[in-house]
Amino acid sequence: MDKVLAVVLNYNGVFFTRDLFLKCIKSLKEQSYKDLKIVVVDNCSTDYSIKLIKHNFPEIDIIQLSKNHKTCAYNFGLKYALKNGYKYTLLSNNDIIFKSDFVESMVYFADKFKDGGIFTPKILFLDNRTKVNSTGLIINRTGYAYDRDFGKDLNDLKRDSGEVTGGSGASMFVRTDVVKNVGYYEKFYSAYYEDLDFSFKLRRFSNFKIYYNDSAICYHKFSSSWKNKKVKDFYMNRNRIYFVIIHFPLNYLIKSIKYLIVNQKNISKELNYIMYIETILNLPFLLLKRIKFLKLSKSKNIIEFLENYSGYPKS
Repeated sequence: MDKVLAVVLNYNGVFFTRDLFLKCIKSLKEQSYKDLKIVVVDNCSTDYSIKLIKHNFPEIDIIQLSKNHKTCAYNFGLKYALKNGYKYTLLSNNDIIFKSDFVESMVYFADKFKDGGIFTPKILFLDNRTKVNSTGLIINRTGYAYDRDFGKDLNDLKRDSGEVTGGSGASMFVRTDVVKNVGYYEKFYSAYYEDLDFSFKLRRFSNFKIYYNDSAICYHKFSSSWKNKKVKDFYMNRNRIYFVIIHFPLNYLIKSIKYLIVNQKNISKELNYIMYIETILNLPFLLLKRIKFLKLSKSKNIIEFLENYSGYPKS
């Protein structure tokens, strides 16, 4: 039986999720797959969520960080998995509830599709389990990334398992060894687009593929970790620019940047200015990343990949 590590990311679980973070861990404890270890990576929480985890699940290991690394704290879980020989790693937000056969379904699927490096599940809304949250990530020509089938009624979902552009960071099943090829989550994103970037690096730096598994189901309390919509929009818009600078082919990069400069309407003017200033200041770093990724890239035709496996329309 293959060893699986489940990494639950926690930050002030009581404040953001009430008791949902405990239910998340409980749903992992009740998995039908038995060779499963659970580790909580805590982003320097200031509430009493860690005390509650220790009280309710004293057997679970907790990696307590000295500062908030946001979603890039998943890296600590991936390093733990690689060091300790776990074949697969499940990365999970603390606002997810898993069906009892989730891990078993993922292991079976991953063993079947050995060319898969990242596997993304069918994510339904926790508050309305008849609606789809995500069947993976897709992207358009402006670099806008979004959850495929978002909001679709479950009865209308005609989606078989198969390839998809990216795996959702809310719940991502990873063949642990892929980090040897693609590295870890990029810290400069902080939040948003780091999961798509990780997916793109897998596509570009290795021969692994990304698959959607229709049989693995979990339920997500969508956006429970964000109370400030302006800050959320800031990260989404800024990181979108970062992403296209790093990954998009030059002709599409120019078109995308033009669009992004003209059409930033979701955040305050003050945050808009900060976003542009940060982008300008970080431009040398982003361009160096772009050059590095071009040198490492095995996938020469990223446009073909986008057109075949995303919401990226053919021109």
